[in-house]
Amino acid sequence: MSRYGYRLFTVRLRAGSRHADLDFGNLNESHFLEILKPDLTSRLNENVKLPDPPKVTEDGSQAPPSGNVIRYTQVDGESHNLKFKFLYGTYGEDGTLIDPDGVSGDQDITNLAVANPYRSVLVTPASGFVALLAVEVRGRACPYRRVIKGIDVIGDGRYRLKVEEGIADQAAVADFIRNGIVRELEVVRYSRASDDDPVVDDITLKVGISGGSSLQESLQERALDWWRRRRNRDSDASDLGRLANELAEIAIGRSIGVEFEDSVLRVEGANQRSKSLRPAQDITEWIYDLGAVPVSDDKFYRQVIDTAEALLPNLLLGSGVVPHE
Repeated sequence: MSRYGYRLFTVRLRAGSRHADLDFGNLNESHFLEILKPDLTSRLNENVKLPDPPKVTEDGSQAPPSGNVIRYTQVDGESHNLKFKFLYGTYGEDGTLIDPDGVSGDQDITNLAVANPYRSVLVTPASGFVALLAVEVRGRACPYRRVIKGIDVIGDGRYRLKVEEGIADQAAVADFIRNGIVRELEVVRYSRASDDDPVVDDITLKVGISGGSSLQESLQERALDWWRRRRNRDSDASDLGRLANELAEIAIGRSIGVEFEDSVLRVEGANQRSKSLRPAQDITEWIYDLGAVPVSDDKFYRQVIDTAEALLPNLLLGSGVVPHE
């Protein structure tokens, strides 16, 4: 079953092919959104083609053109935020449209793009060098790079947005831990194959944590400390066992005679959606889950803007993605 939500991306502003970061609020006495909004508005409901490089088939002939197409359909400004809707799809792939009820005839889509609707918000500072771009997620699809490329094409390359991979994802994890409720801790010791690879769980300990428990703050702070160290690359695989044993001792209240090797925190977020967080996992595609069906525009934009505006000040200050209380 498909899920719907959004992802956040930290972006910086550049001029053309230059590498210097620009102030979003100080472009020849104009704010970037005062430039971007008219550009997008002037091209509403136009198709912006983003073609792939030419391809050659196995017999040496030229492959049919392929690529992506994006069509901006609505643009609205709110303070220093820009909300926009767009259609996005891929063309040049083999396929057939089939009516599940068999009423309409089939349609070949080889040269057509099957486009889905998306929503996006660019949350910028009044003045500063970092902004956040939110792009809707449908299933696992999130065409953030195409959104940025479309903006670049429409603006004729005068200004471009540069994504900083993973920064907003790390901030999102920290925000989720701090504002969520730890419902369960699981720690594991593995049995191993002859080559020493872990194969199955040898011993598993699960500890349920009540929402009002005094353990909440201790477990959250320990988890946040881990994510700070992950961000600073101040941890390695040998730390996983130490962390697992520390978490187990916090949850149980005493040391036990088992050396655990890994841990999982099951955290419930503000929207009652739970996520399992493993210290070893690479958090690079954090999705803010909004449910199994698309939410209204009001709910989508409000939640995105509230989340982004809470994270942005710490990114602007350069104080790291895991702000202190």
